[in-house]
Amino acid sequence: MLRYHSLFGGRYKLSCGPGVASALLSFLEIVLQDRQTAAVAVNGRDRSLDILRDAGYLTFEDYWNSPREFVDDVNYRRNGWSAVSLIELELGDGSKRRYYLKRQENQIRYSLRHPLGALTYQFEVEAVAQMARQLISCVSVLDYGFRRNDGKRQGYVVTEAIDGECLKDFANSEPDWSSVSEQMSSLSKQLFRMHANGWQHGALYPVHIFMNWQSGQITYIDLERARRRRKPELAAEADLYQFLKRSKNIPDSVLQIIFEPYQNSYPAVVQSLAKRFPERKLLK
Repeated sequence: MLRYHSLFGGRYKLSCGPGVASALLSFLEIVLQDRQTAAVAVNGRDRSLDILRDAGYLTFEDYWNSPREFVDDVNYRRNGWSAVSLIELELGDGSKRRYYLKRQENQIRYSLRHPLGALTYQFEVEAVAQMARQLISCVSVLDYGFRRNDGKRQGYVVTEAIDGECLKDFANSEPDWSSVSEQMSSLSKQLFRMHANGWQHGALYPVHIFMNWQSGQITYIDLERARRRRKPELAAEADLYQFLKRSKNIPDSVLQIIFEPYQNSYPAVVQSLAKRFPERKLLK
């Protein structure tokens, strides 16, 4: 059967069956939508940088010497520290913009790419950049810098505040999960895309997954431990194990939605996790 579809203002002829054509067109539409979203994100990033610069954030020192009023306790580990503070700016029209400033000192991670070590924030920036090229939705990094100063390694990262709710908070609110089944299906596809591309988040906890229930936007944060794995199955099993350990308030019916593409493509991963979590029903 011949099918026609309009893309990019033109008409294209597909000489294949209706099932294959429908799947192909759905894929092309998803890619087009993702690329349009990415273009909007780039424009938004440029606007945010202008706002920050207008507010006086021009150099490493401007960020590093910002008031140390942190939103959480300072994280002391790896012989160093890191902390996050909020930058809230009021614009001329009375609206406000919120950004997060992450500062870090001497928290080092090692890899083949960085045999002498690098700040874990540098690993995060590199991972976000690579994931963005693969259209994997991560926190938007607006600005960053790294330096050696008096024998110390220091760095900062500025990110856009996320318009959404972390999955942990939503799960703890005793929600009506049936009302967000479509969003959970989108989360499932996003997670699978990340793992199919060989990425392991490294800290895939519900608190690090943000959902915008209106737009459907899904955003991953805290990618300091992200890494590429040679086999997607290894990335998937490591991440989903971490996720399950912290998902006691997420019902089995939702987990089944999340695990559906893995059951189809990596059944051994799902079977292994089902044995490690016998109290959870991961398969429909």
